[in-house]
Amino acid sequence: MAISLATLNVNGLRNREKRNNLFYWLKKKNYDVIALQETHCTDSETAQWENEWKSIGGGESYWNNGTSASKGVGILVGKNIAFEIKEIKRDKQGRIGIYEVKKDEKELFRIINIYSPNTANERKTLFNELLIYTTESSNNNKNNILMGDFNCTLSAQKDRFPPQRTEDSGNVELKDLLSRANLCDIWRLRNPDEEKFTFKRGNSKSRIDMILIPQNLNSDVAKICINNCLYSDHALVYTSLKTDEIERGPGNTTNFLNHIEHEHDGMKQSSSSGSKPKQQQSMDSFVNVNTAGKINPERQDKIDDALCKFIAGKAVPLSIVDNILFRTFIGLLDPSTKSIIQKSETEGIQNQDKTGTKANKQKPPPYEKKRTPDMGVRSGAQEE
Repeated sequence: MAISLATLNVNGLRNREKRNNLFYWLKKKNYDVIALQETHCTDSETAQWENEWKSIGGGESYWNNGTSASKGVGILVGKNIAFEIKEIKRDKQGRIGIYEVKKDEKELFRIINIYSPNTANERKTLFNELLIYTTESSNNNKNNILMGDFNCTLSAQKDRFPPQRTEDSGNVELKDLLSRANLCDIWRLRNPDEEKFTFKRGNSKSRIDMILIPQNLNSDVAKICINNCLYSDHALVYTSLKTDEIERGPGNTTNFLNHIEHEHDGMKQSSSSGSKPKQQQSMDSFVNVNTAGKINPERQDKIDDALCKFIAGKAVPLSIVDNILFRTFIGLLDPSTKSIIQKSETEGIQNQDKTGTKANKQKPPPYEKKRTPDMGVRSGAQEE
């Protein structure tokens, strides 16, 4: 079984004809859940919009309103879908809505619908608030799917046209959110070299509308695409997610011990042994051990360079030893550490010889490298 999710900045829905045309268009697409941004809905109109969506065959809808001229987010739910959708939290500015998705009383994931500000400081604040929410202990083992208009790209080189040398304001905070909440930009992951955009203004184009999913759900994504929409100056982003094998969330780097406890039972220390658990060392104690006065400037530069490349590589926890950047960094710290990696590799080869099998490594699917010349949408919105 799969669930289909879509996100679209509608650039205002106060015009009834436009609203009805968009509702009909989305209903024909038959998505399970559609996240909308920049709705311009007000509290006095919520009931009317809910009835209009139901009158054409839709299900429930939830609205977190801004003003009649700005902001506002909402979600449209398909009728008779196999999932239970419930709103659990919203902000007071009409920029965030959080919804729980359940199947047979089991929570599969949470959708966080985002309309990020177009001003730098407000955008940074919103990303930092989302980081706090997604990494706090009560949400640590949740699968949080972030979708919406981020008003910020992850790469000014790949996600803007013409390409820019300077990253967007908020880029650092957004990348920190992805890293620490174990999220990934699934469209870019599946289309590493493709140029495609979700917003156009004049001759400038950008991919600021995204669906960010937990790293552990990467293999459950059946489809991810960007489609033009006739009723907005933004493109619609759509994904289909297989739900049969979704378990608890991936945890995050702020609660690593909790991740070990839940996902790696064989690594837990028995409480019946009576021995105290070994105290974790900090990164400082690891890097500084036995190195004082023994590293020449040239070697220190190599270590610093390798460490920076390793951090930029965003290695996934627990698969870290397979990362070539990590191996390079470890090899530079102390030659004796090489024997640990080599020993591990040797043992792995010996085990393969005993069983007569080799691990099957899946190759990533071949994706066609192409350039999309134009998104083909209108321009002129006040906010991206």
